[in-house]
Amino acid sequence: MFWIADQKNSQSVEQAQGQIYDFFLDIVRRYQPEKALDEFKKLFIDFTAVKYLGVLEALDRIVVAYDENEFHYTLKRCCYILVNNWSVVNSQVHVQALVDLFLDPSLDKKTNSAKLKTLRLWIKNFVNSESYQTLKLFTLRQVGGASLKWSDRYTSYLLMYQCADVNSSKEQKQVADALARKIRTQFKFDLAMYTSRMRPMNRPWNSWENPTSLGNNVIQLVKTMLTKRGSLSYRALADNFIAKSSQLDCSEFKLELCAYLEFAKEDPEISEAFTIQLFEKLVDFQCQFDDRPVTPALMLRICKYVITCVTIDEKKKPAPLFSVLINQTNPLYFVVILLKLVLLCGACQSFLDVRIAELIRYYSQYSEAECRPVIYFLDMLNVAFTIYTEEIRYNLVCMNPNIKAKTNKSMTSLPLLSLGEYRIFSQVRLGDSVTS
Repeated sequence: MFWIADQKNSQSVEQAQGQIYDFFLDIVRRYQPEKALDEFKKLFIDFTAVKYLGVLEALDRIVVAYDENEFHYTLKRCCYILVNNWSVVNSQVHVQALVDLFLDPSLDKKTNSAKLKTLRLWIKNFVNSESYQTLKLFTLRQVGGASLKWSDRYTSYLLMYQCADVNSSKEQKQVADALARKIRTQFKFDLAMYTSRMRPMNRPWNSWENPTSLGNNVIQLVKTMLTKRGSLSYRALADNFIAKSSQLDCSEFKLELCAYLEFAKEDPEISEAFTIQLFEKLVDFQCQFDDRPVTPALMLRICKYVITCVTIDEKKKPAPLFSVLINQTNPLYFVVILLKLVLLCGACQSFLDVRIAELIRYYSQYSEAECRPVIYFLDMLNVAFTIYTEEIRYNLVCMNPNIKAKTNKSMTSLPLLSLGEYRIFSQVRLGDSVTS
């Protein structure tokens, strides 16, 4: 009997939620943003009649059911119904207005209504929740790209985390994915413009802003990455390993994967320790498949496991190997490891984004000064993945004919000391046009 009553109550709440969602889907498409925002305020902040009285009654049923979690989910999804549609028409100012509504002074006013007290308490709890902080991500880049803290510079990863969260509504996933892509596209464009317009130190600086915190070192980083795009490029290494893996069983693949990821020439001591520790973790992973061929699905599972081993563990704390790679060697070697994994198995890219987001969420509690090695790593990661995308084509052009004559075409033997004689030129594809 009690179970039947609970089931009926659950169905009533679900029906009420559907009624509210339909209401906001209707008004956000038919009304101007100001009007839709006013209807949102009437319902959730003032708890008064909106255009359709039935919607107020629907919210009343959710409050009477006294299920704060369901209210929280209802409120959050309504927010993203609005944000998703406003983002399409570029009404970002109204997204900020929506976020500000939750700080309305009326929420602190005294009331004799038990229902209104409950509603206001739940609204305040929402403001103090992670869901509200997540909603604020969609307002960070409205005023000159200003950010409140260092982690805000990596919003695209935090947005991708929302896309992968099973608790995110479809509207939240859609708007998060769209904004993340927009931010990454802008970063690629800014990096291309900055690096291609930089001049030697004895000439005026260009006016384009550096999108990283690496300073002028980003120029050297881009040049270094470009020298690895010849016959021995990371992409070529990945293609060779993929071809080779078709002849390996799972146990052999795990051993060869460790060799594929090592960076012995640059830092042999740390590289050897990393390879040994990684192999020790891989030995027992999916060992029931050790004598079987490596399928794409199995390769994906192994690559995801390696990403977990070198980023963040199940307790949402940095893995031991992450600390080693960040603090005891050049972070660029760590970036190359992750780049090699994604080039080997592109399907693990989204998984890597989520793990990086979890690292950012963990370190965001610390100051920028305390997180300097992590920030350098994140900026290097963004630059490296930008170099290996198809939207932008980077090229190194030698400005010294004497050096040019001695340099082979692949550039894989180009001495680092001579990189100062080279300029970066880039082509950015915007729609059907190309900007150099």
